[in-house]
Amino acid sequence: MAVGRLLAALVLLGSSEARAQSATVPVQRAEISARPHAFVDIGIGGLSLPYKQLCLPTESRCARSDYTLLGSLRYALRFSTRWAFGAGVSLGFRPISDEATVESPRGNIERIHSRNYLLMGGLLRYYALRQEGFEAWVGSNAGIIVVSDRYELKDKGTAIINPRSTTLATQGPMVGLGAGLDWSLNPSWAIGGWTTQMVWFLPKEPVCGATLECATVSGASYSLELGLSLTYRTRI
Repeated sequence: MAVGRLLAALVLLGSSEARAQSATVPVQRAEISARPHAFVDIGIGGLSLPYKQLCLPTESRCARSDYTLLGSLRYALRFSTRWAFGAGVSLGFRPISDEATVESPRGNIERIHSRNYLLMGGLLRYYALRQEGFEAWVGSNAGIIVVSDRYELKDKGTAIINPRSTTLATQGPMVGLGAGLDWSLNPSWAIGGWTTQMVWFLPKEPVCGATLECATVSGASYSLELGLSLTYRTRI
């Protein structure tokens, strides 16, 4: 009789410990996010200019949009369970390249054209939905965009007086809105996804170089970003 009671007590104790351990998993998973902390966010995705006509100089053809791979790095402080602020930088590092014919007094010069994007600014996030190990946020961004148009001589053996490569930088302010999801792997690491819609305010008149190459993005431009992220969190 005593042995039976002892076995029953051990079974109840083991089941209660198992329930307690399973209940602490989501608590541990969200432990850091529930307290003030800092986080570093590494993202990989794509950037598009879906509504912009992009025309090369002296060329009649225009592209409706541009697409490039985008890498991003963000650092932010989350001072409450709902709000976070910080800064970040993004780089379009695999642009689409094409050929451009540039007119000169000595005749037409064939060049290869490519476009790079550099985005720098601050961010503000509001975590509207918080569940066990899962969060959804909305936010805003503001900063500076730099668009670099690079022209390189197509035929390296061509003898010309003009520079063999020309880089034209166009910069201006940008603002935008974004949203994202985060899923906690453990107290320190999380994976997620994000999207951002930005408005760039670039000069209306494109910048042109001495060799008649011109920037291909000017005026108000709308960009769309979409990507995946890996986040590391640490207490402060």
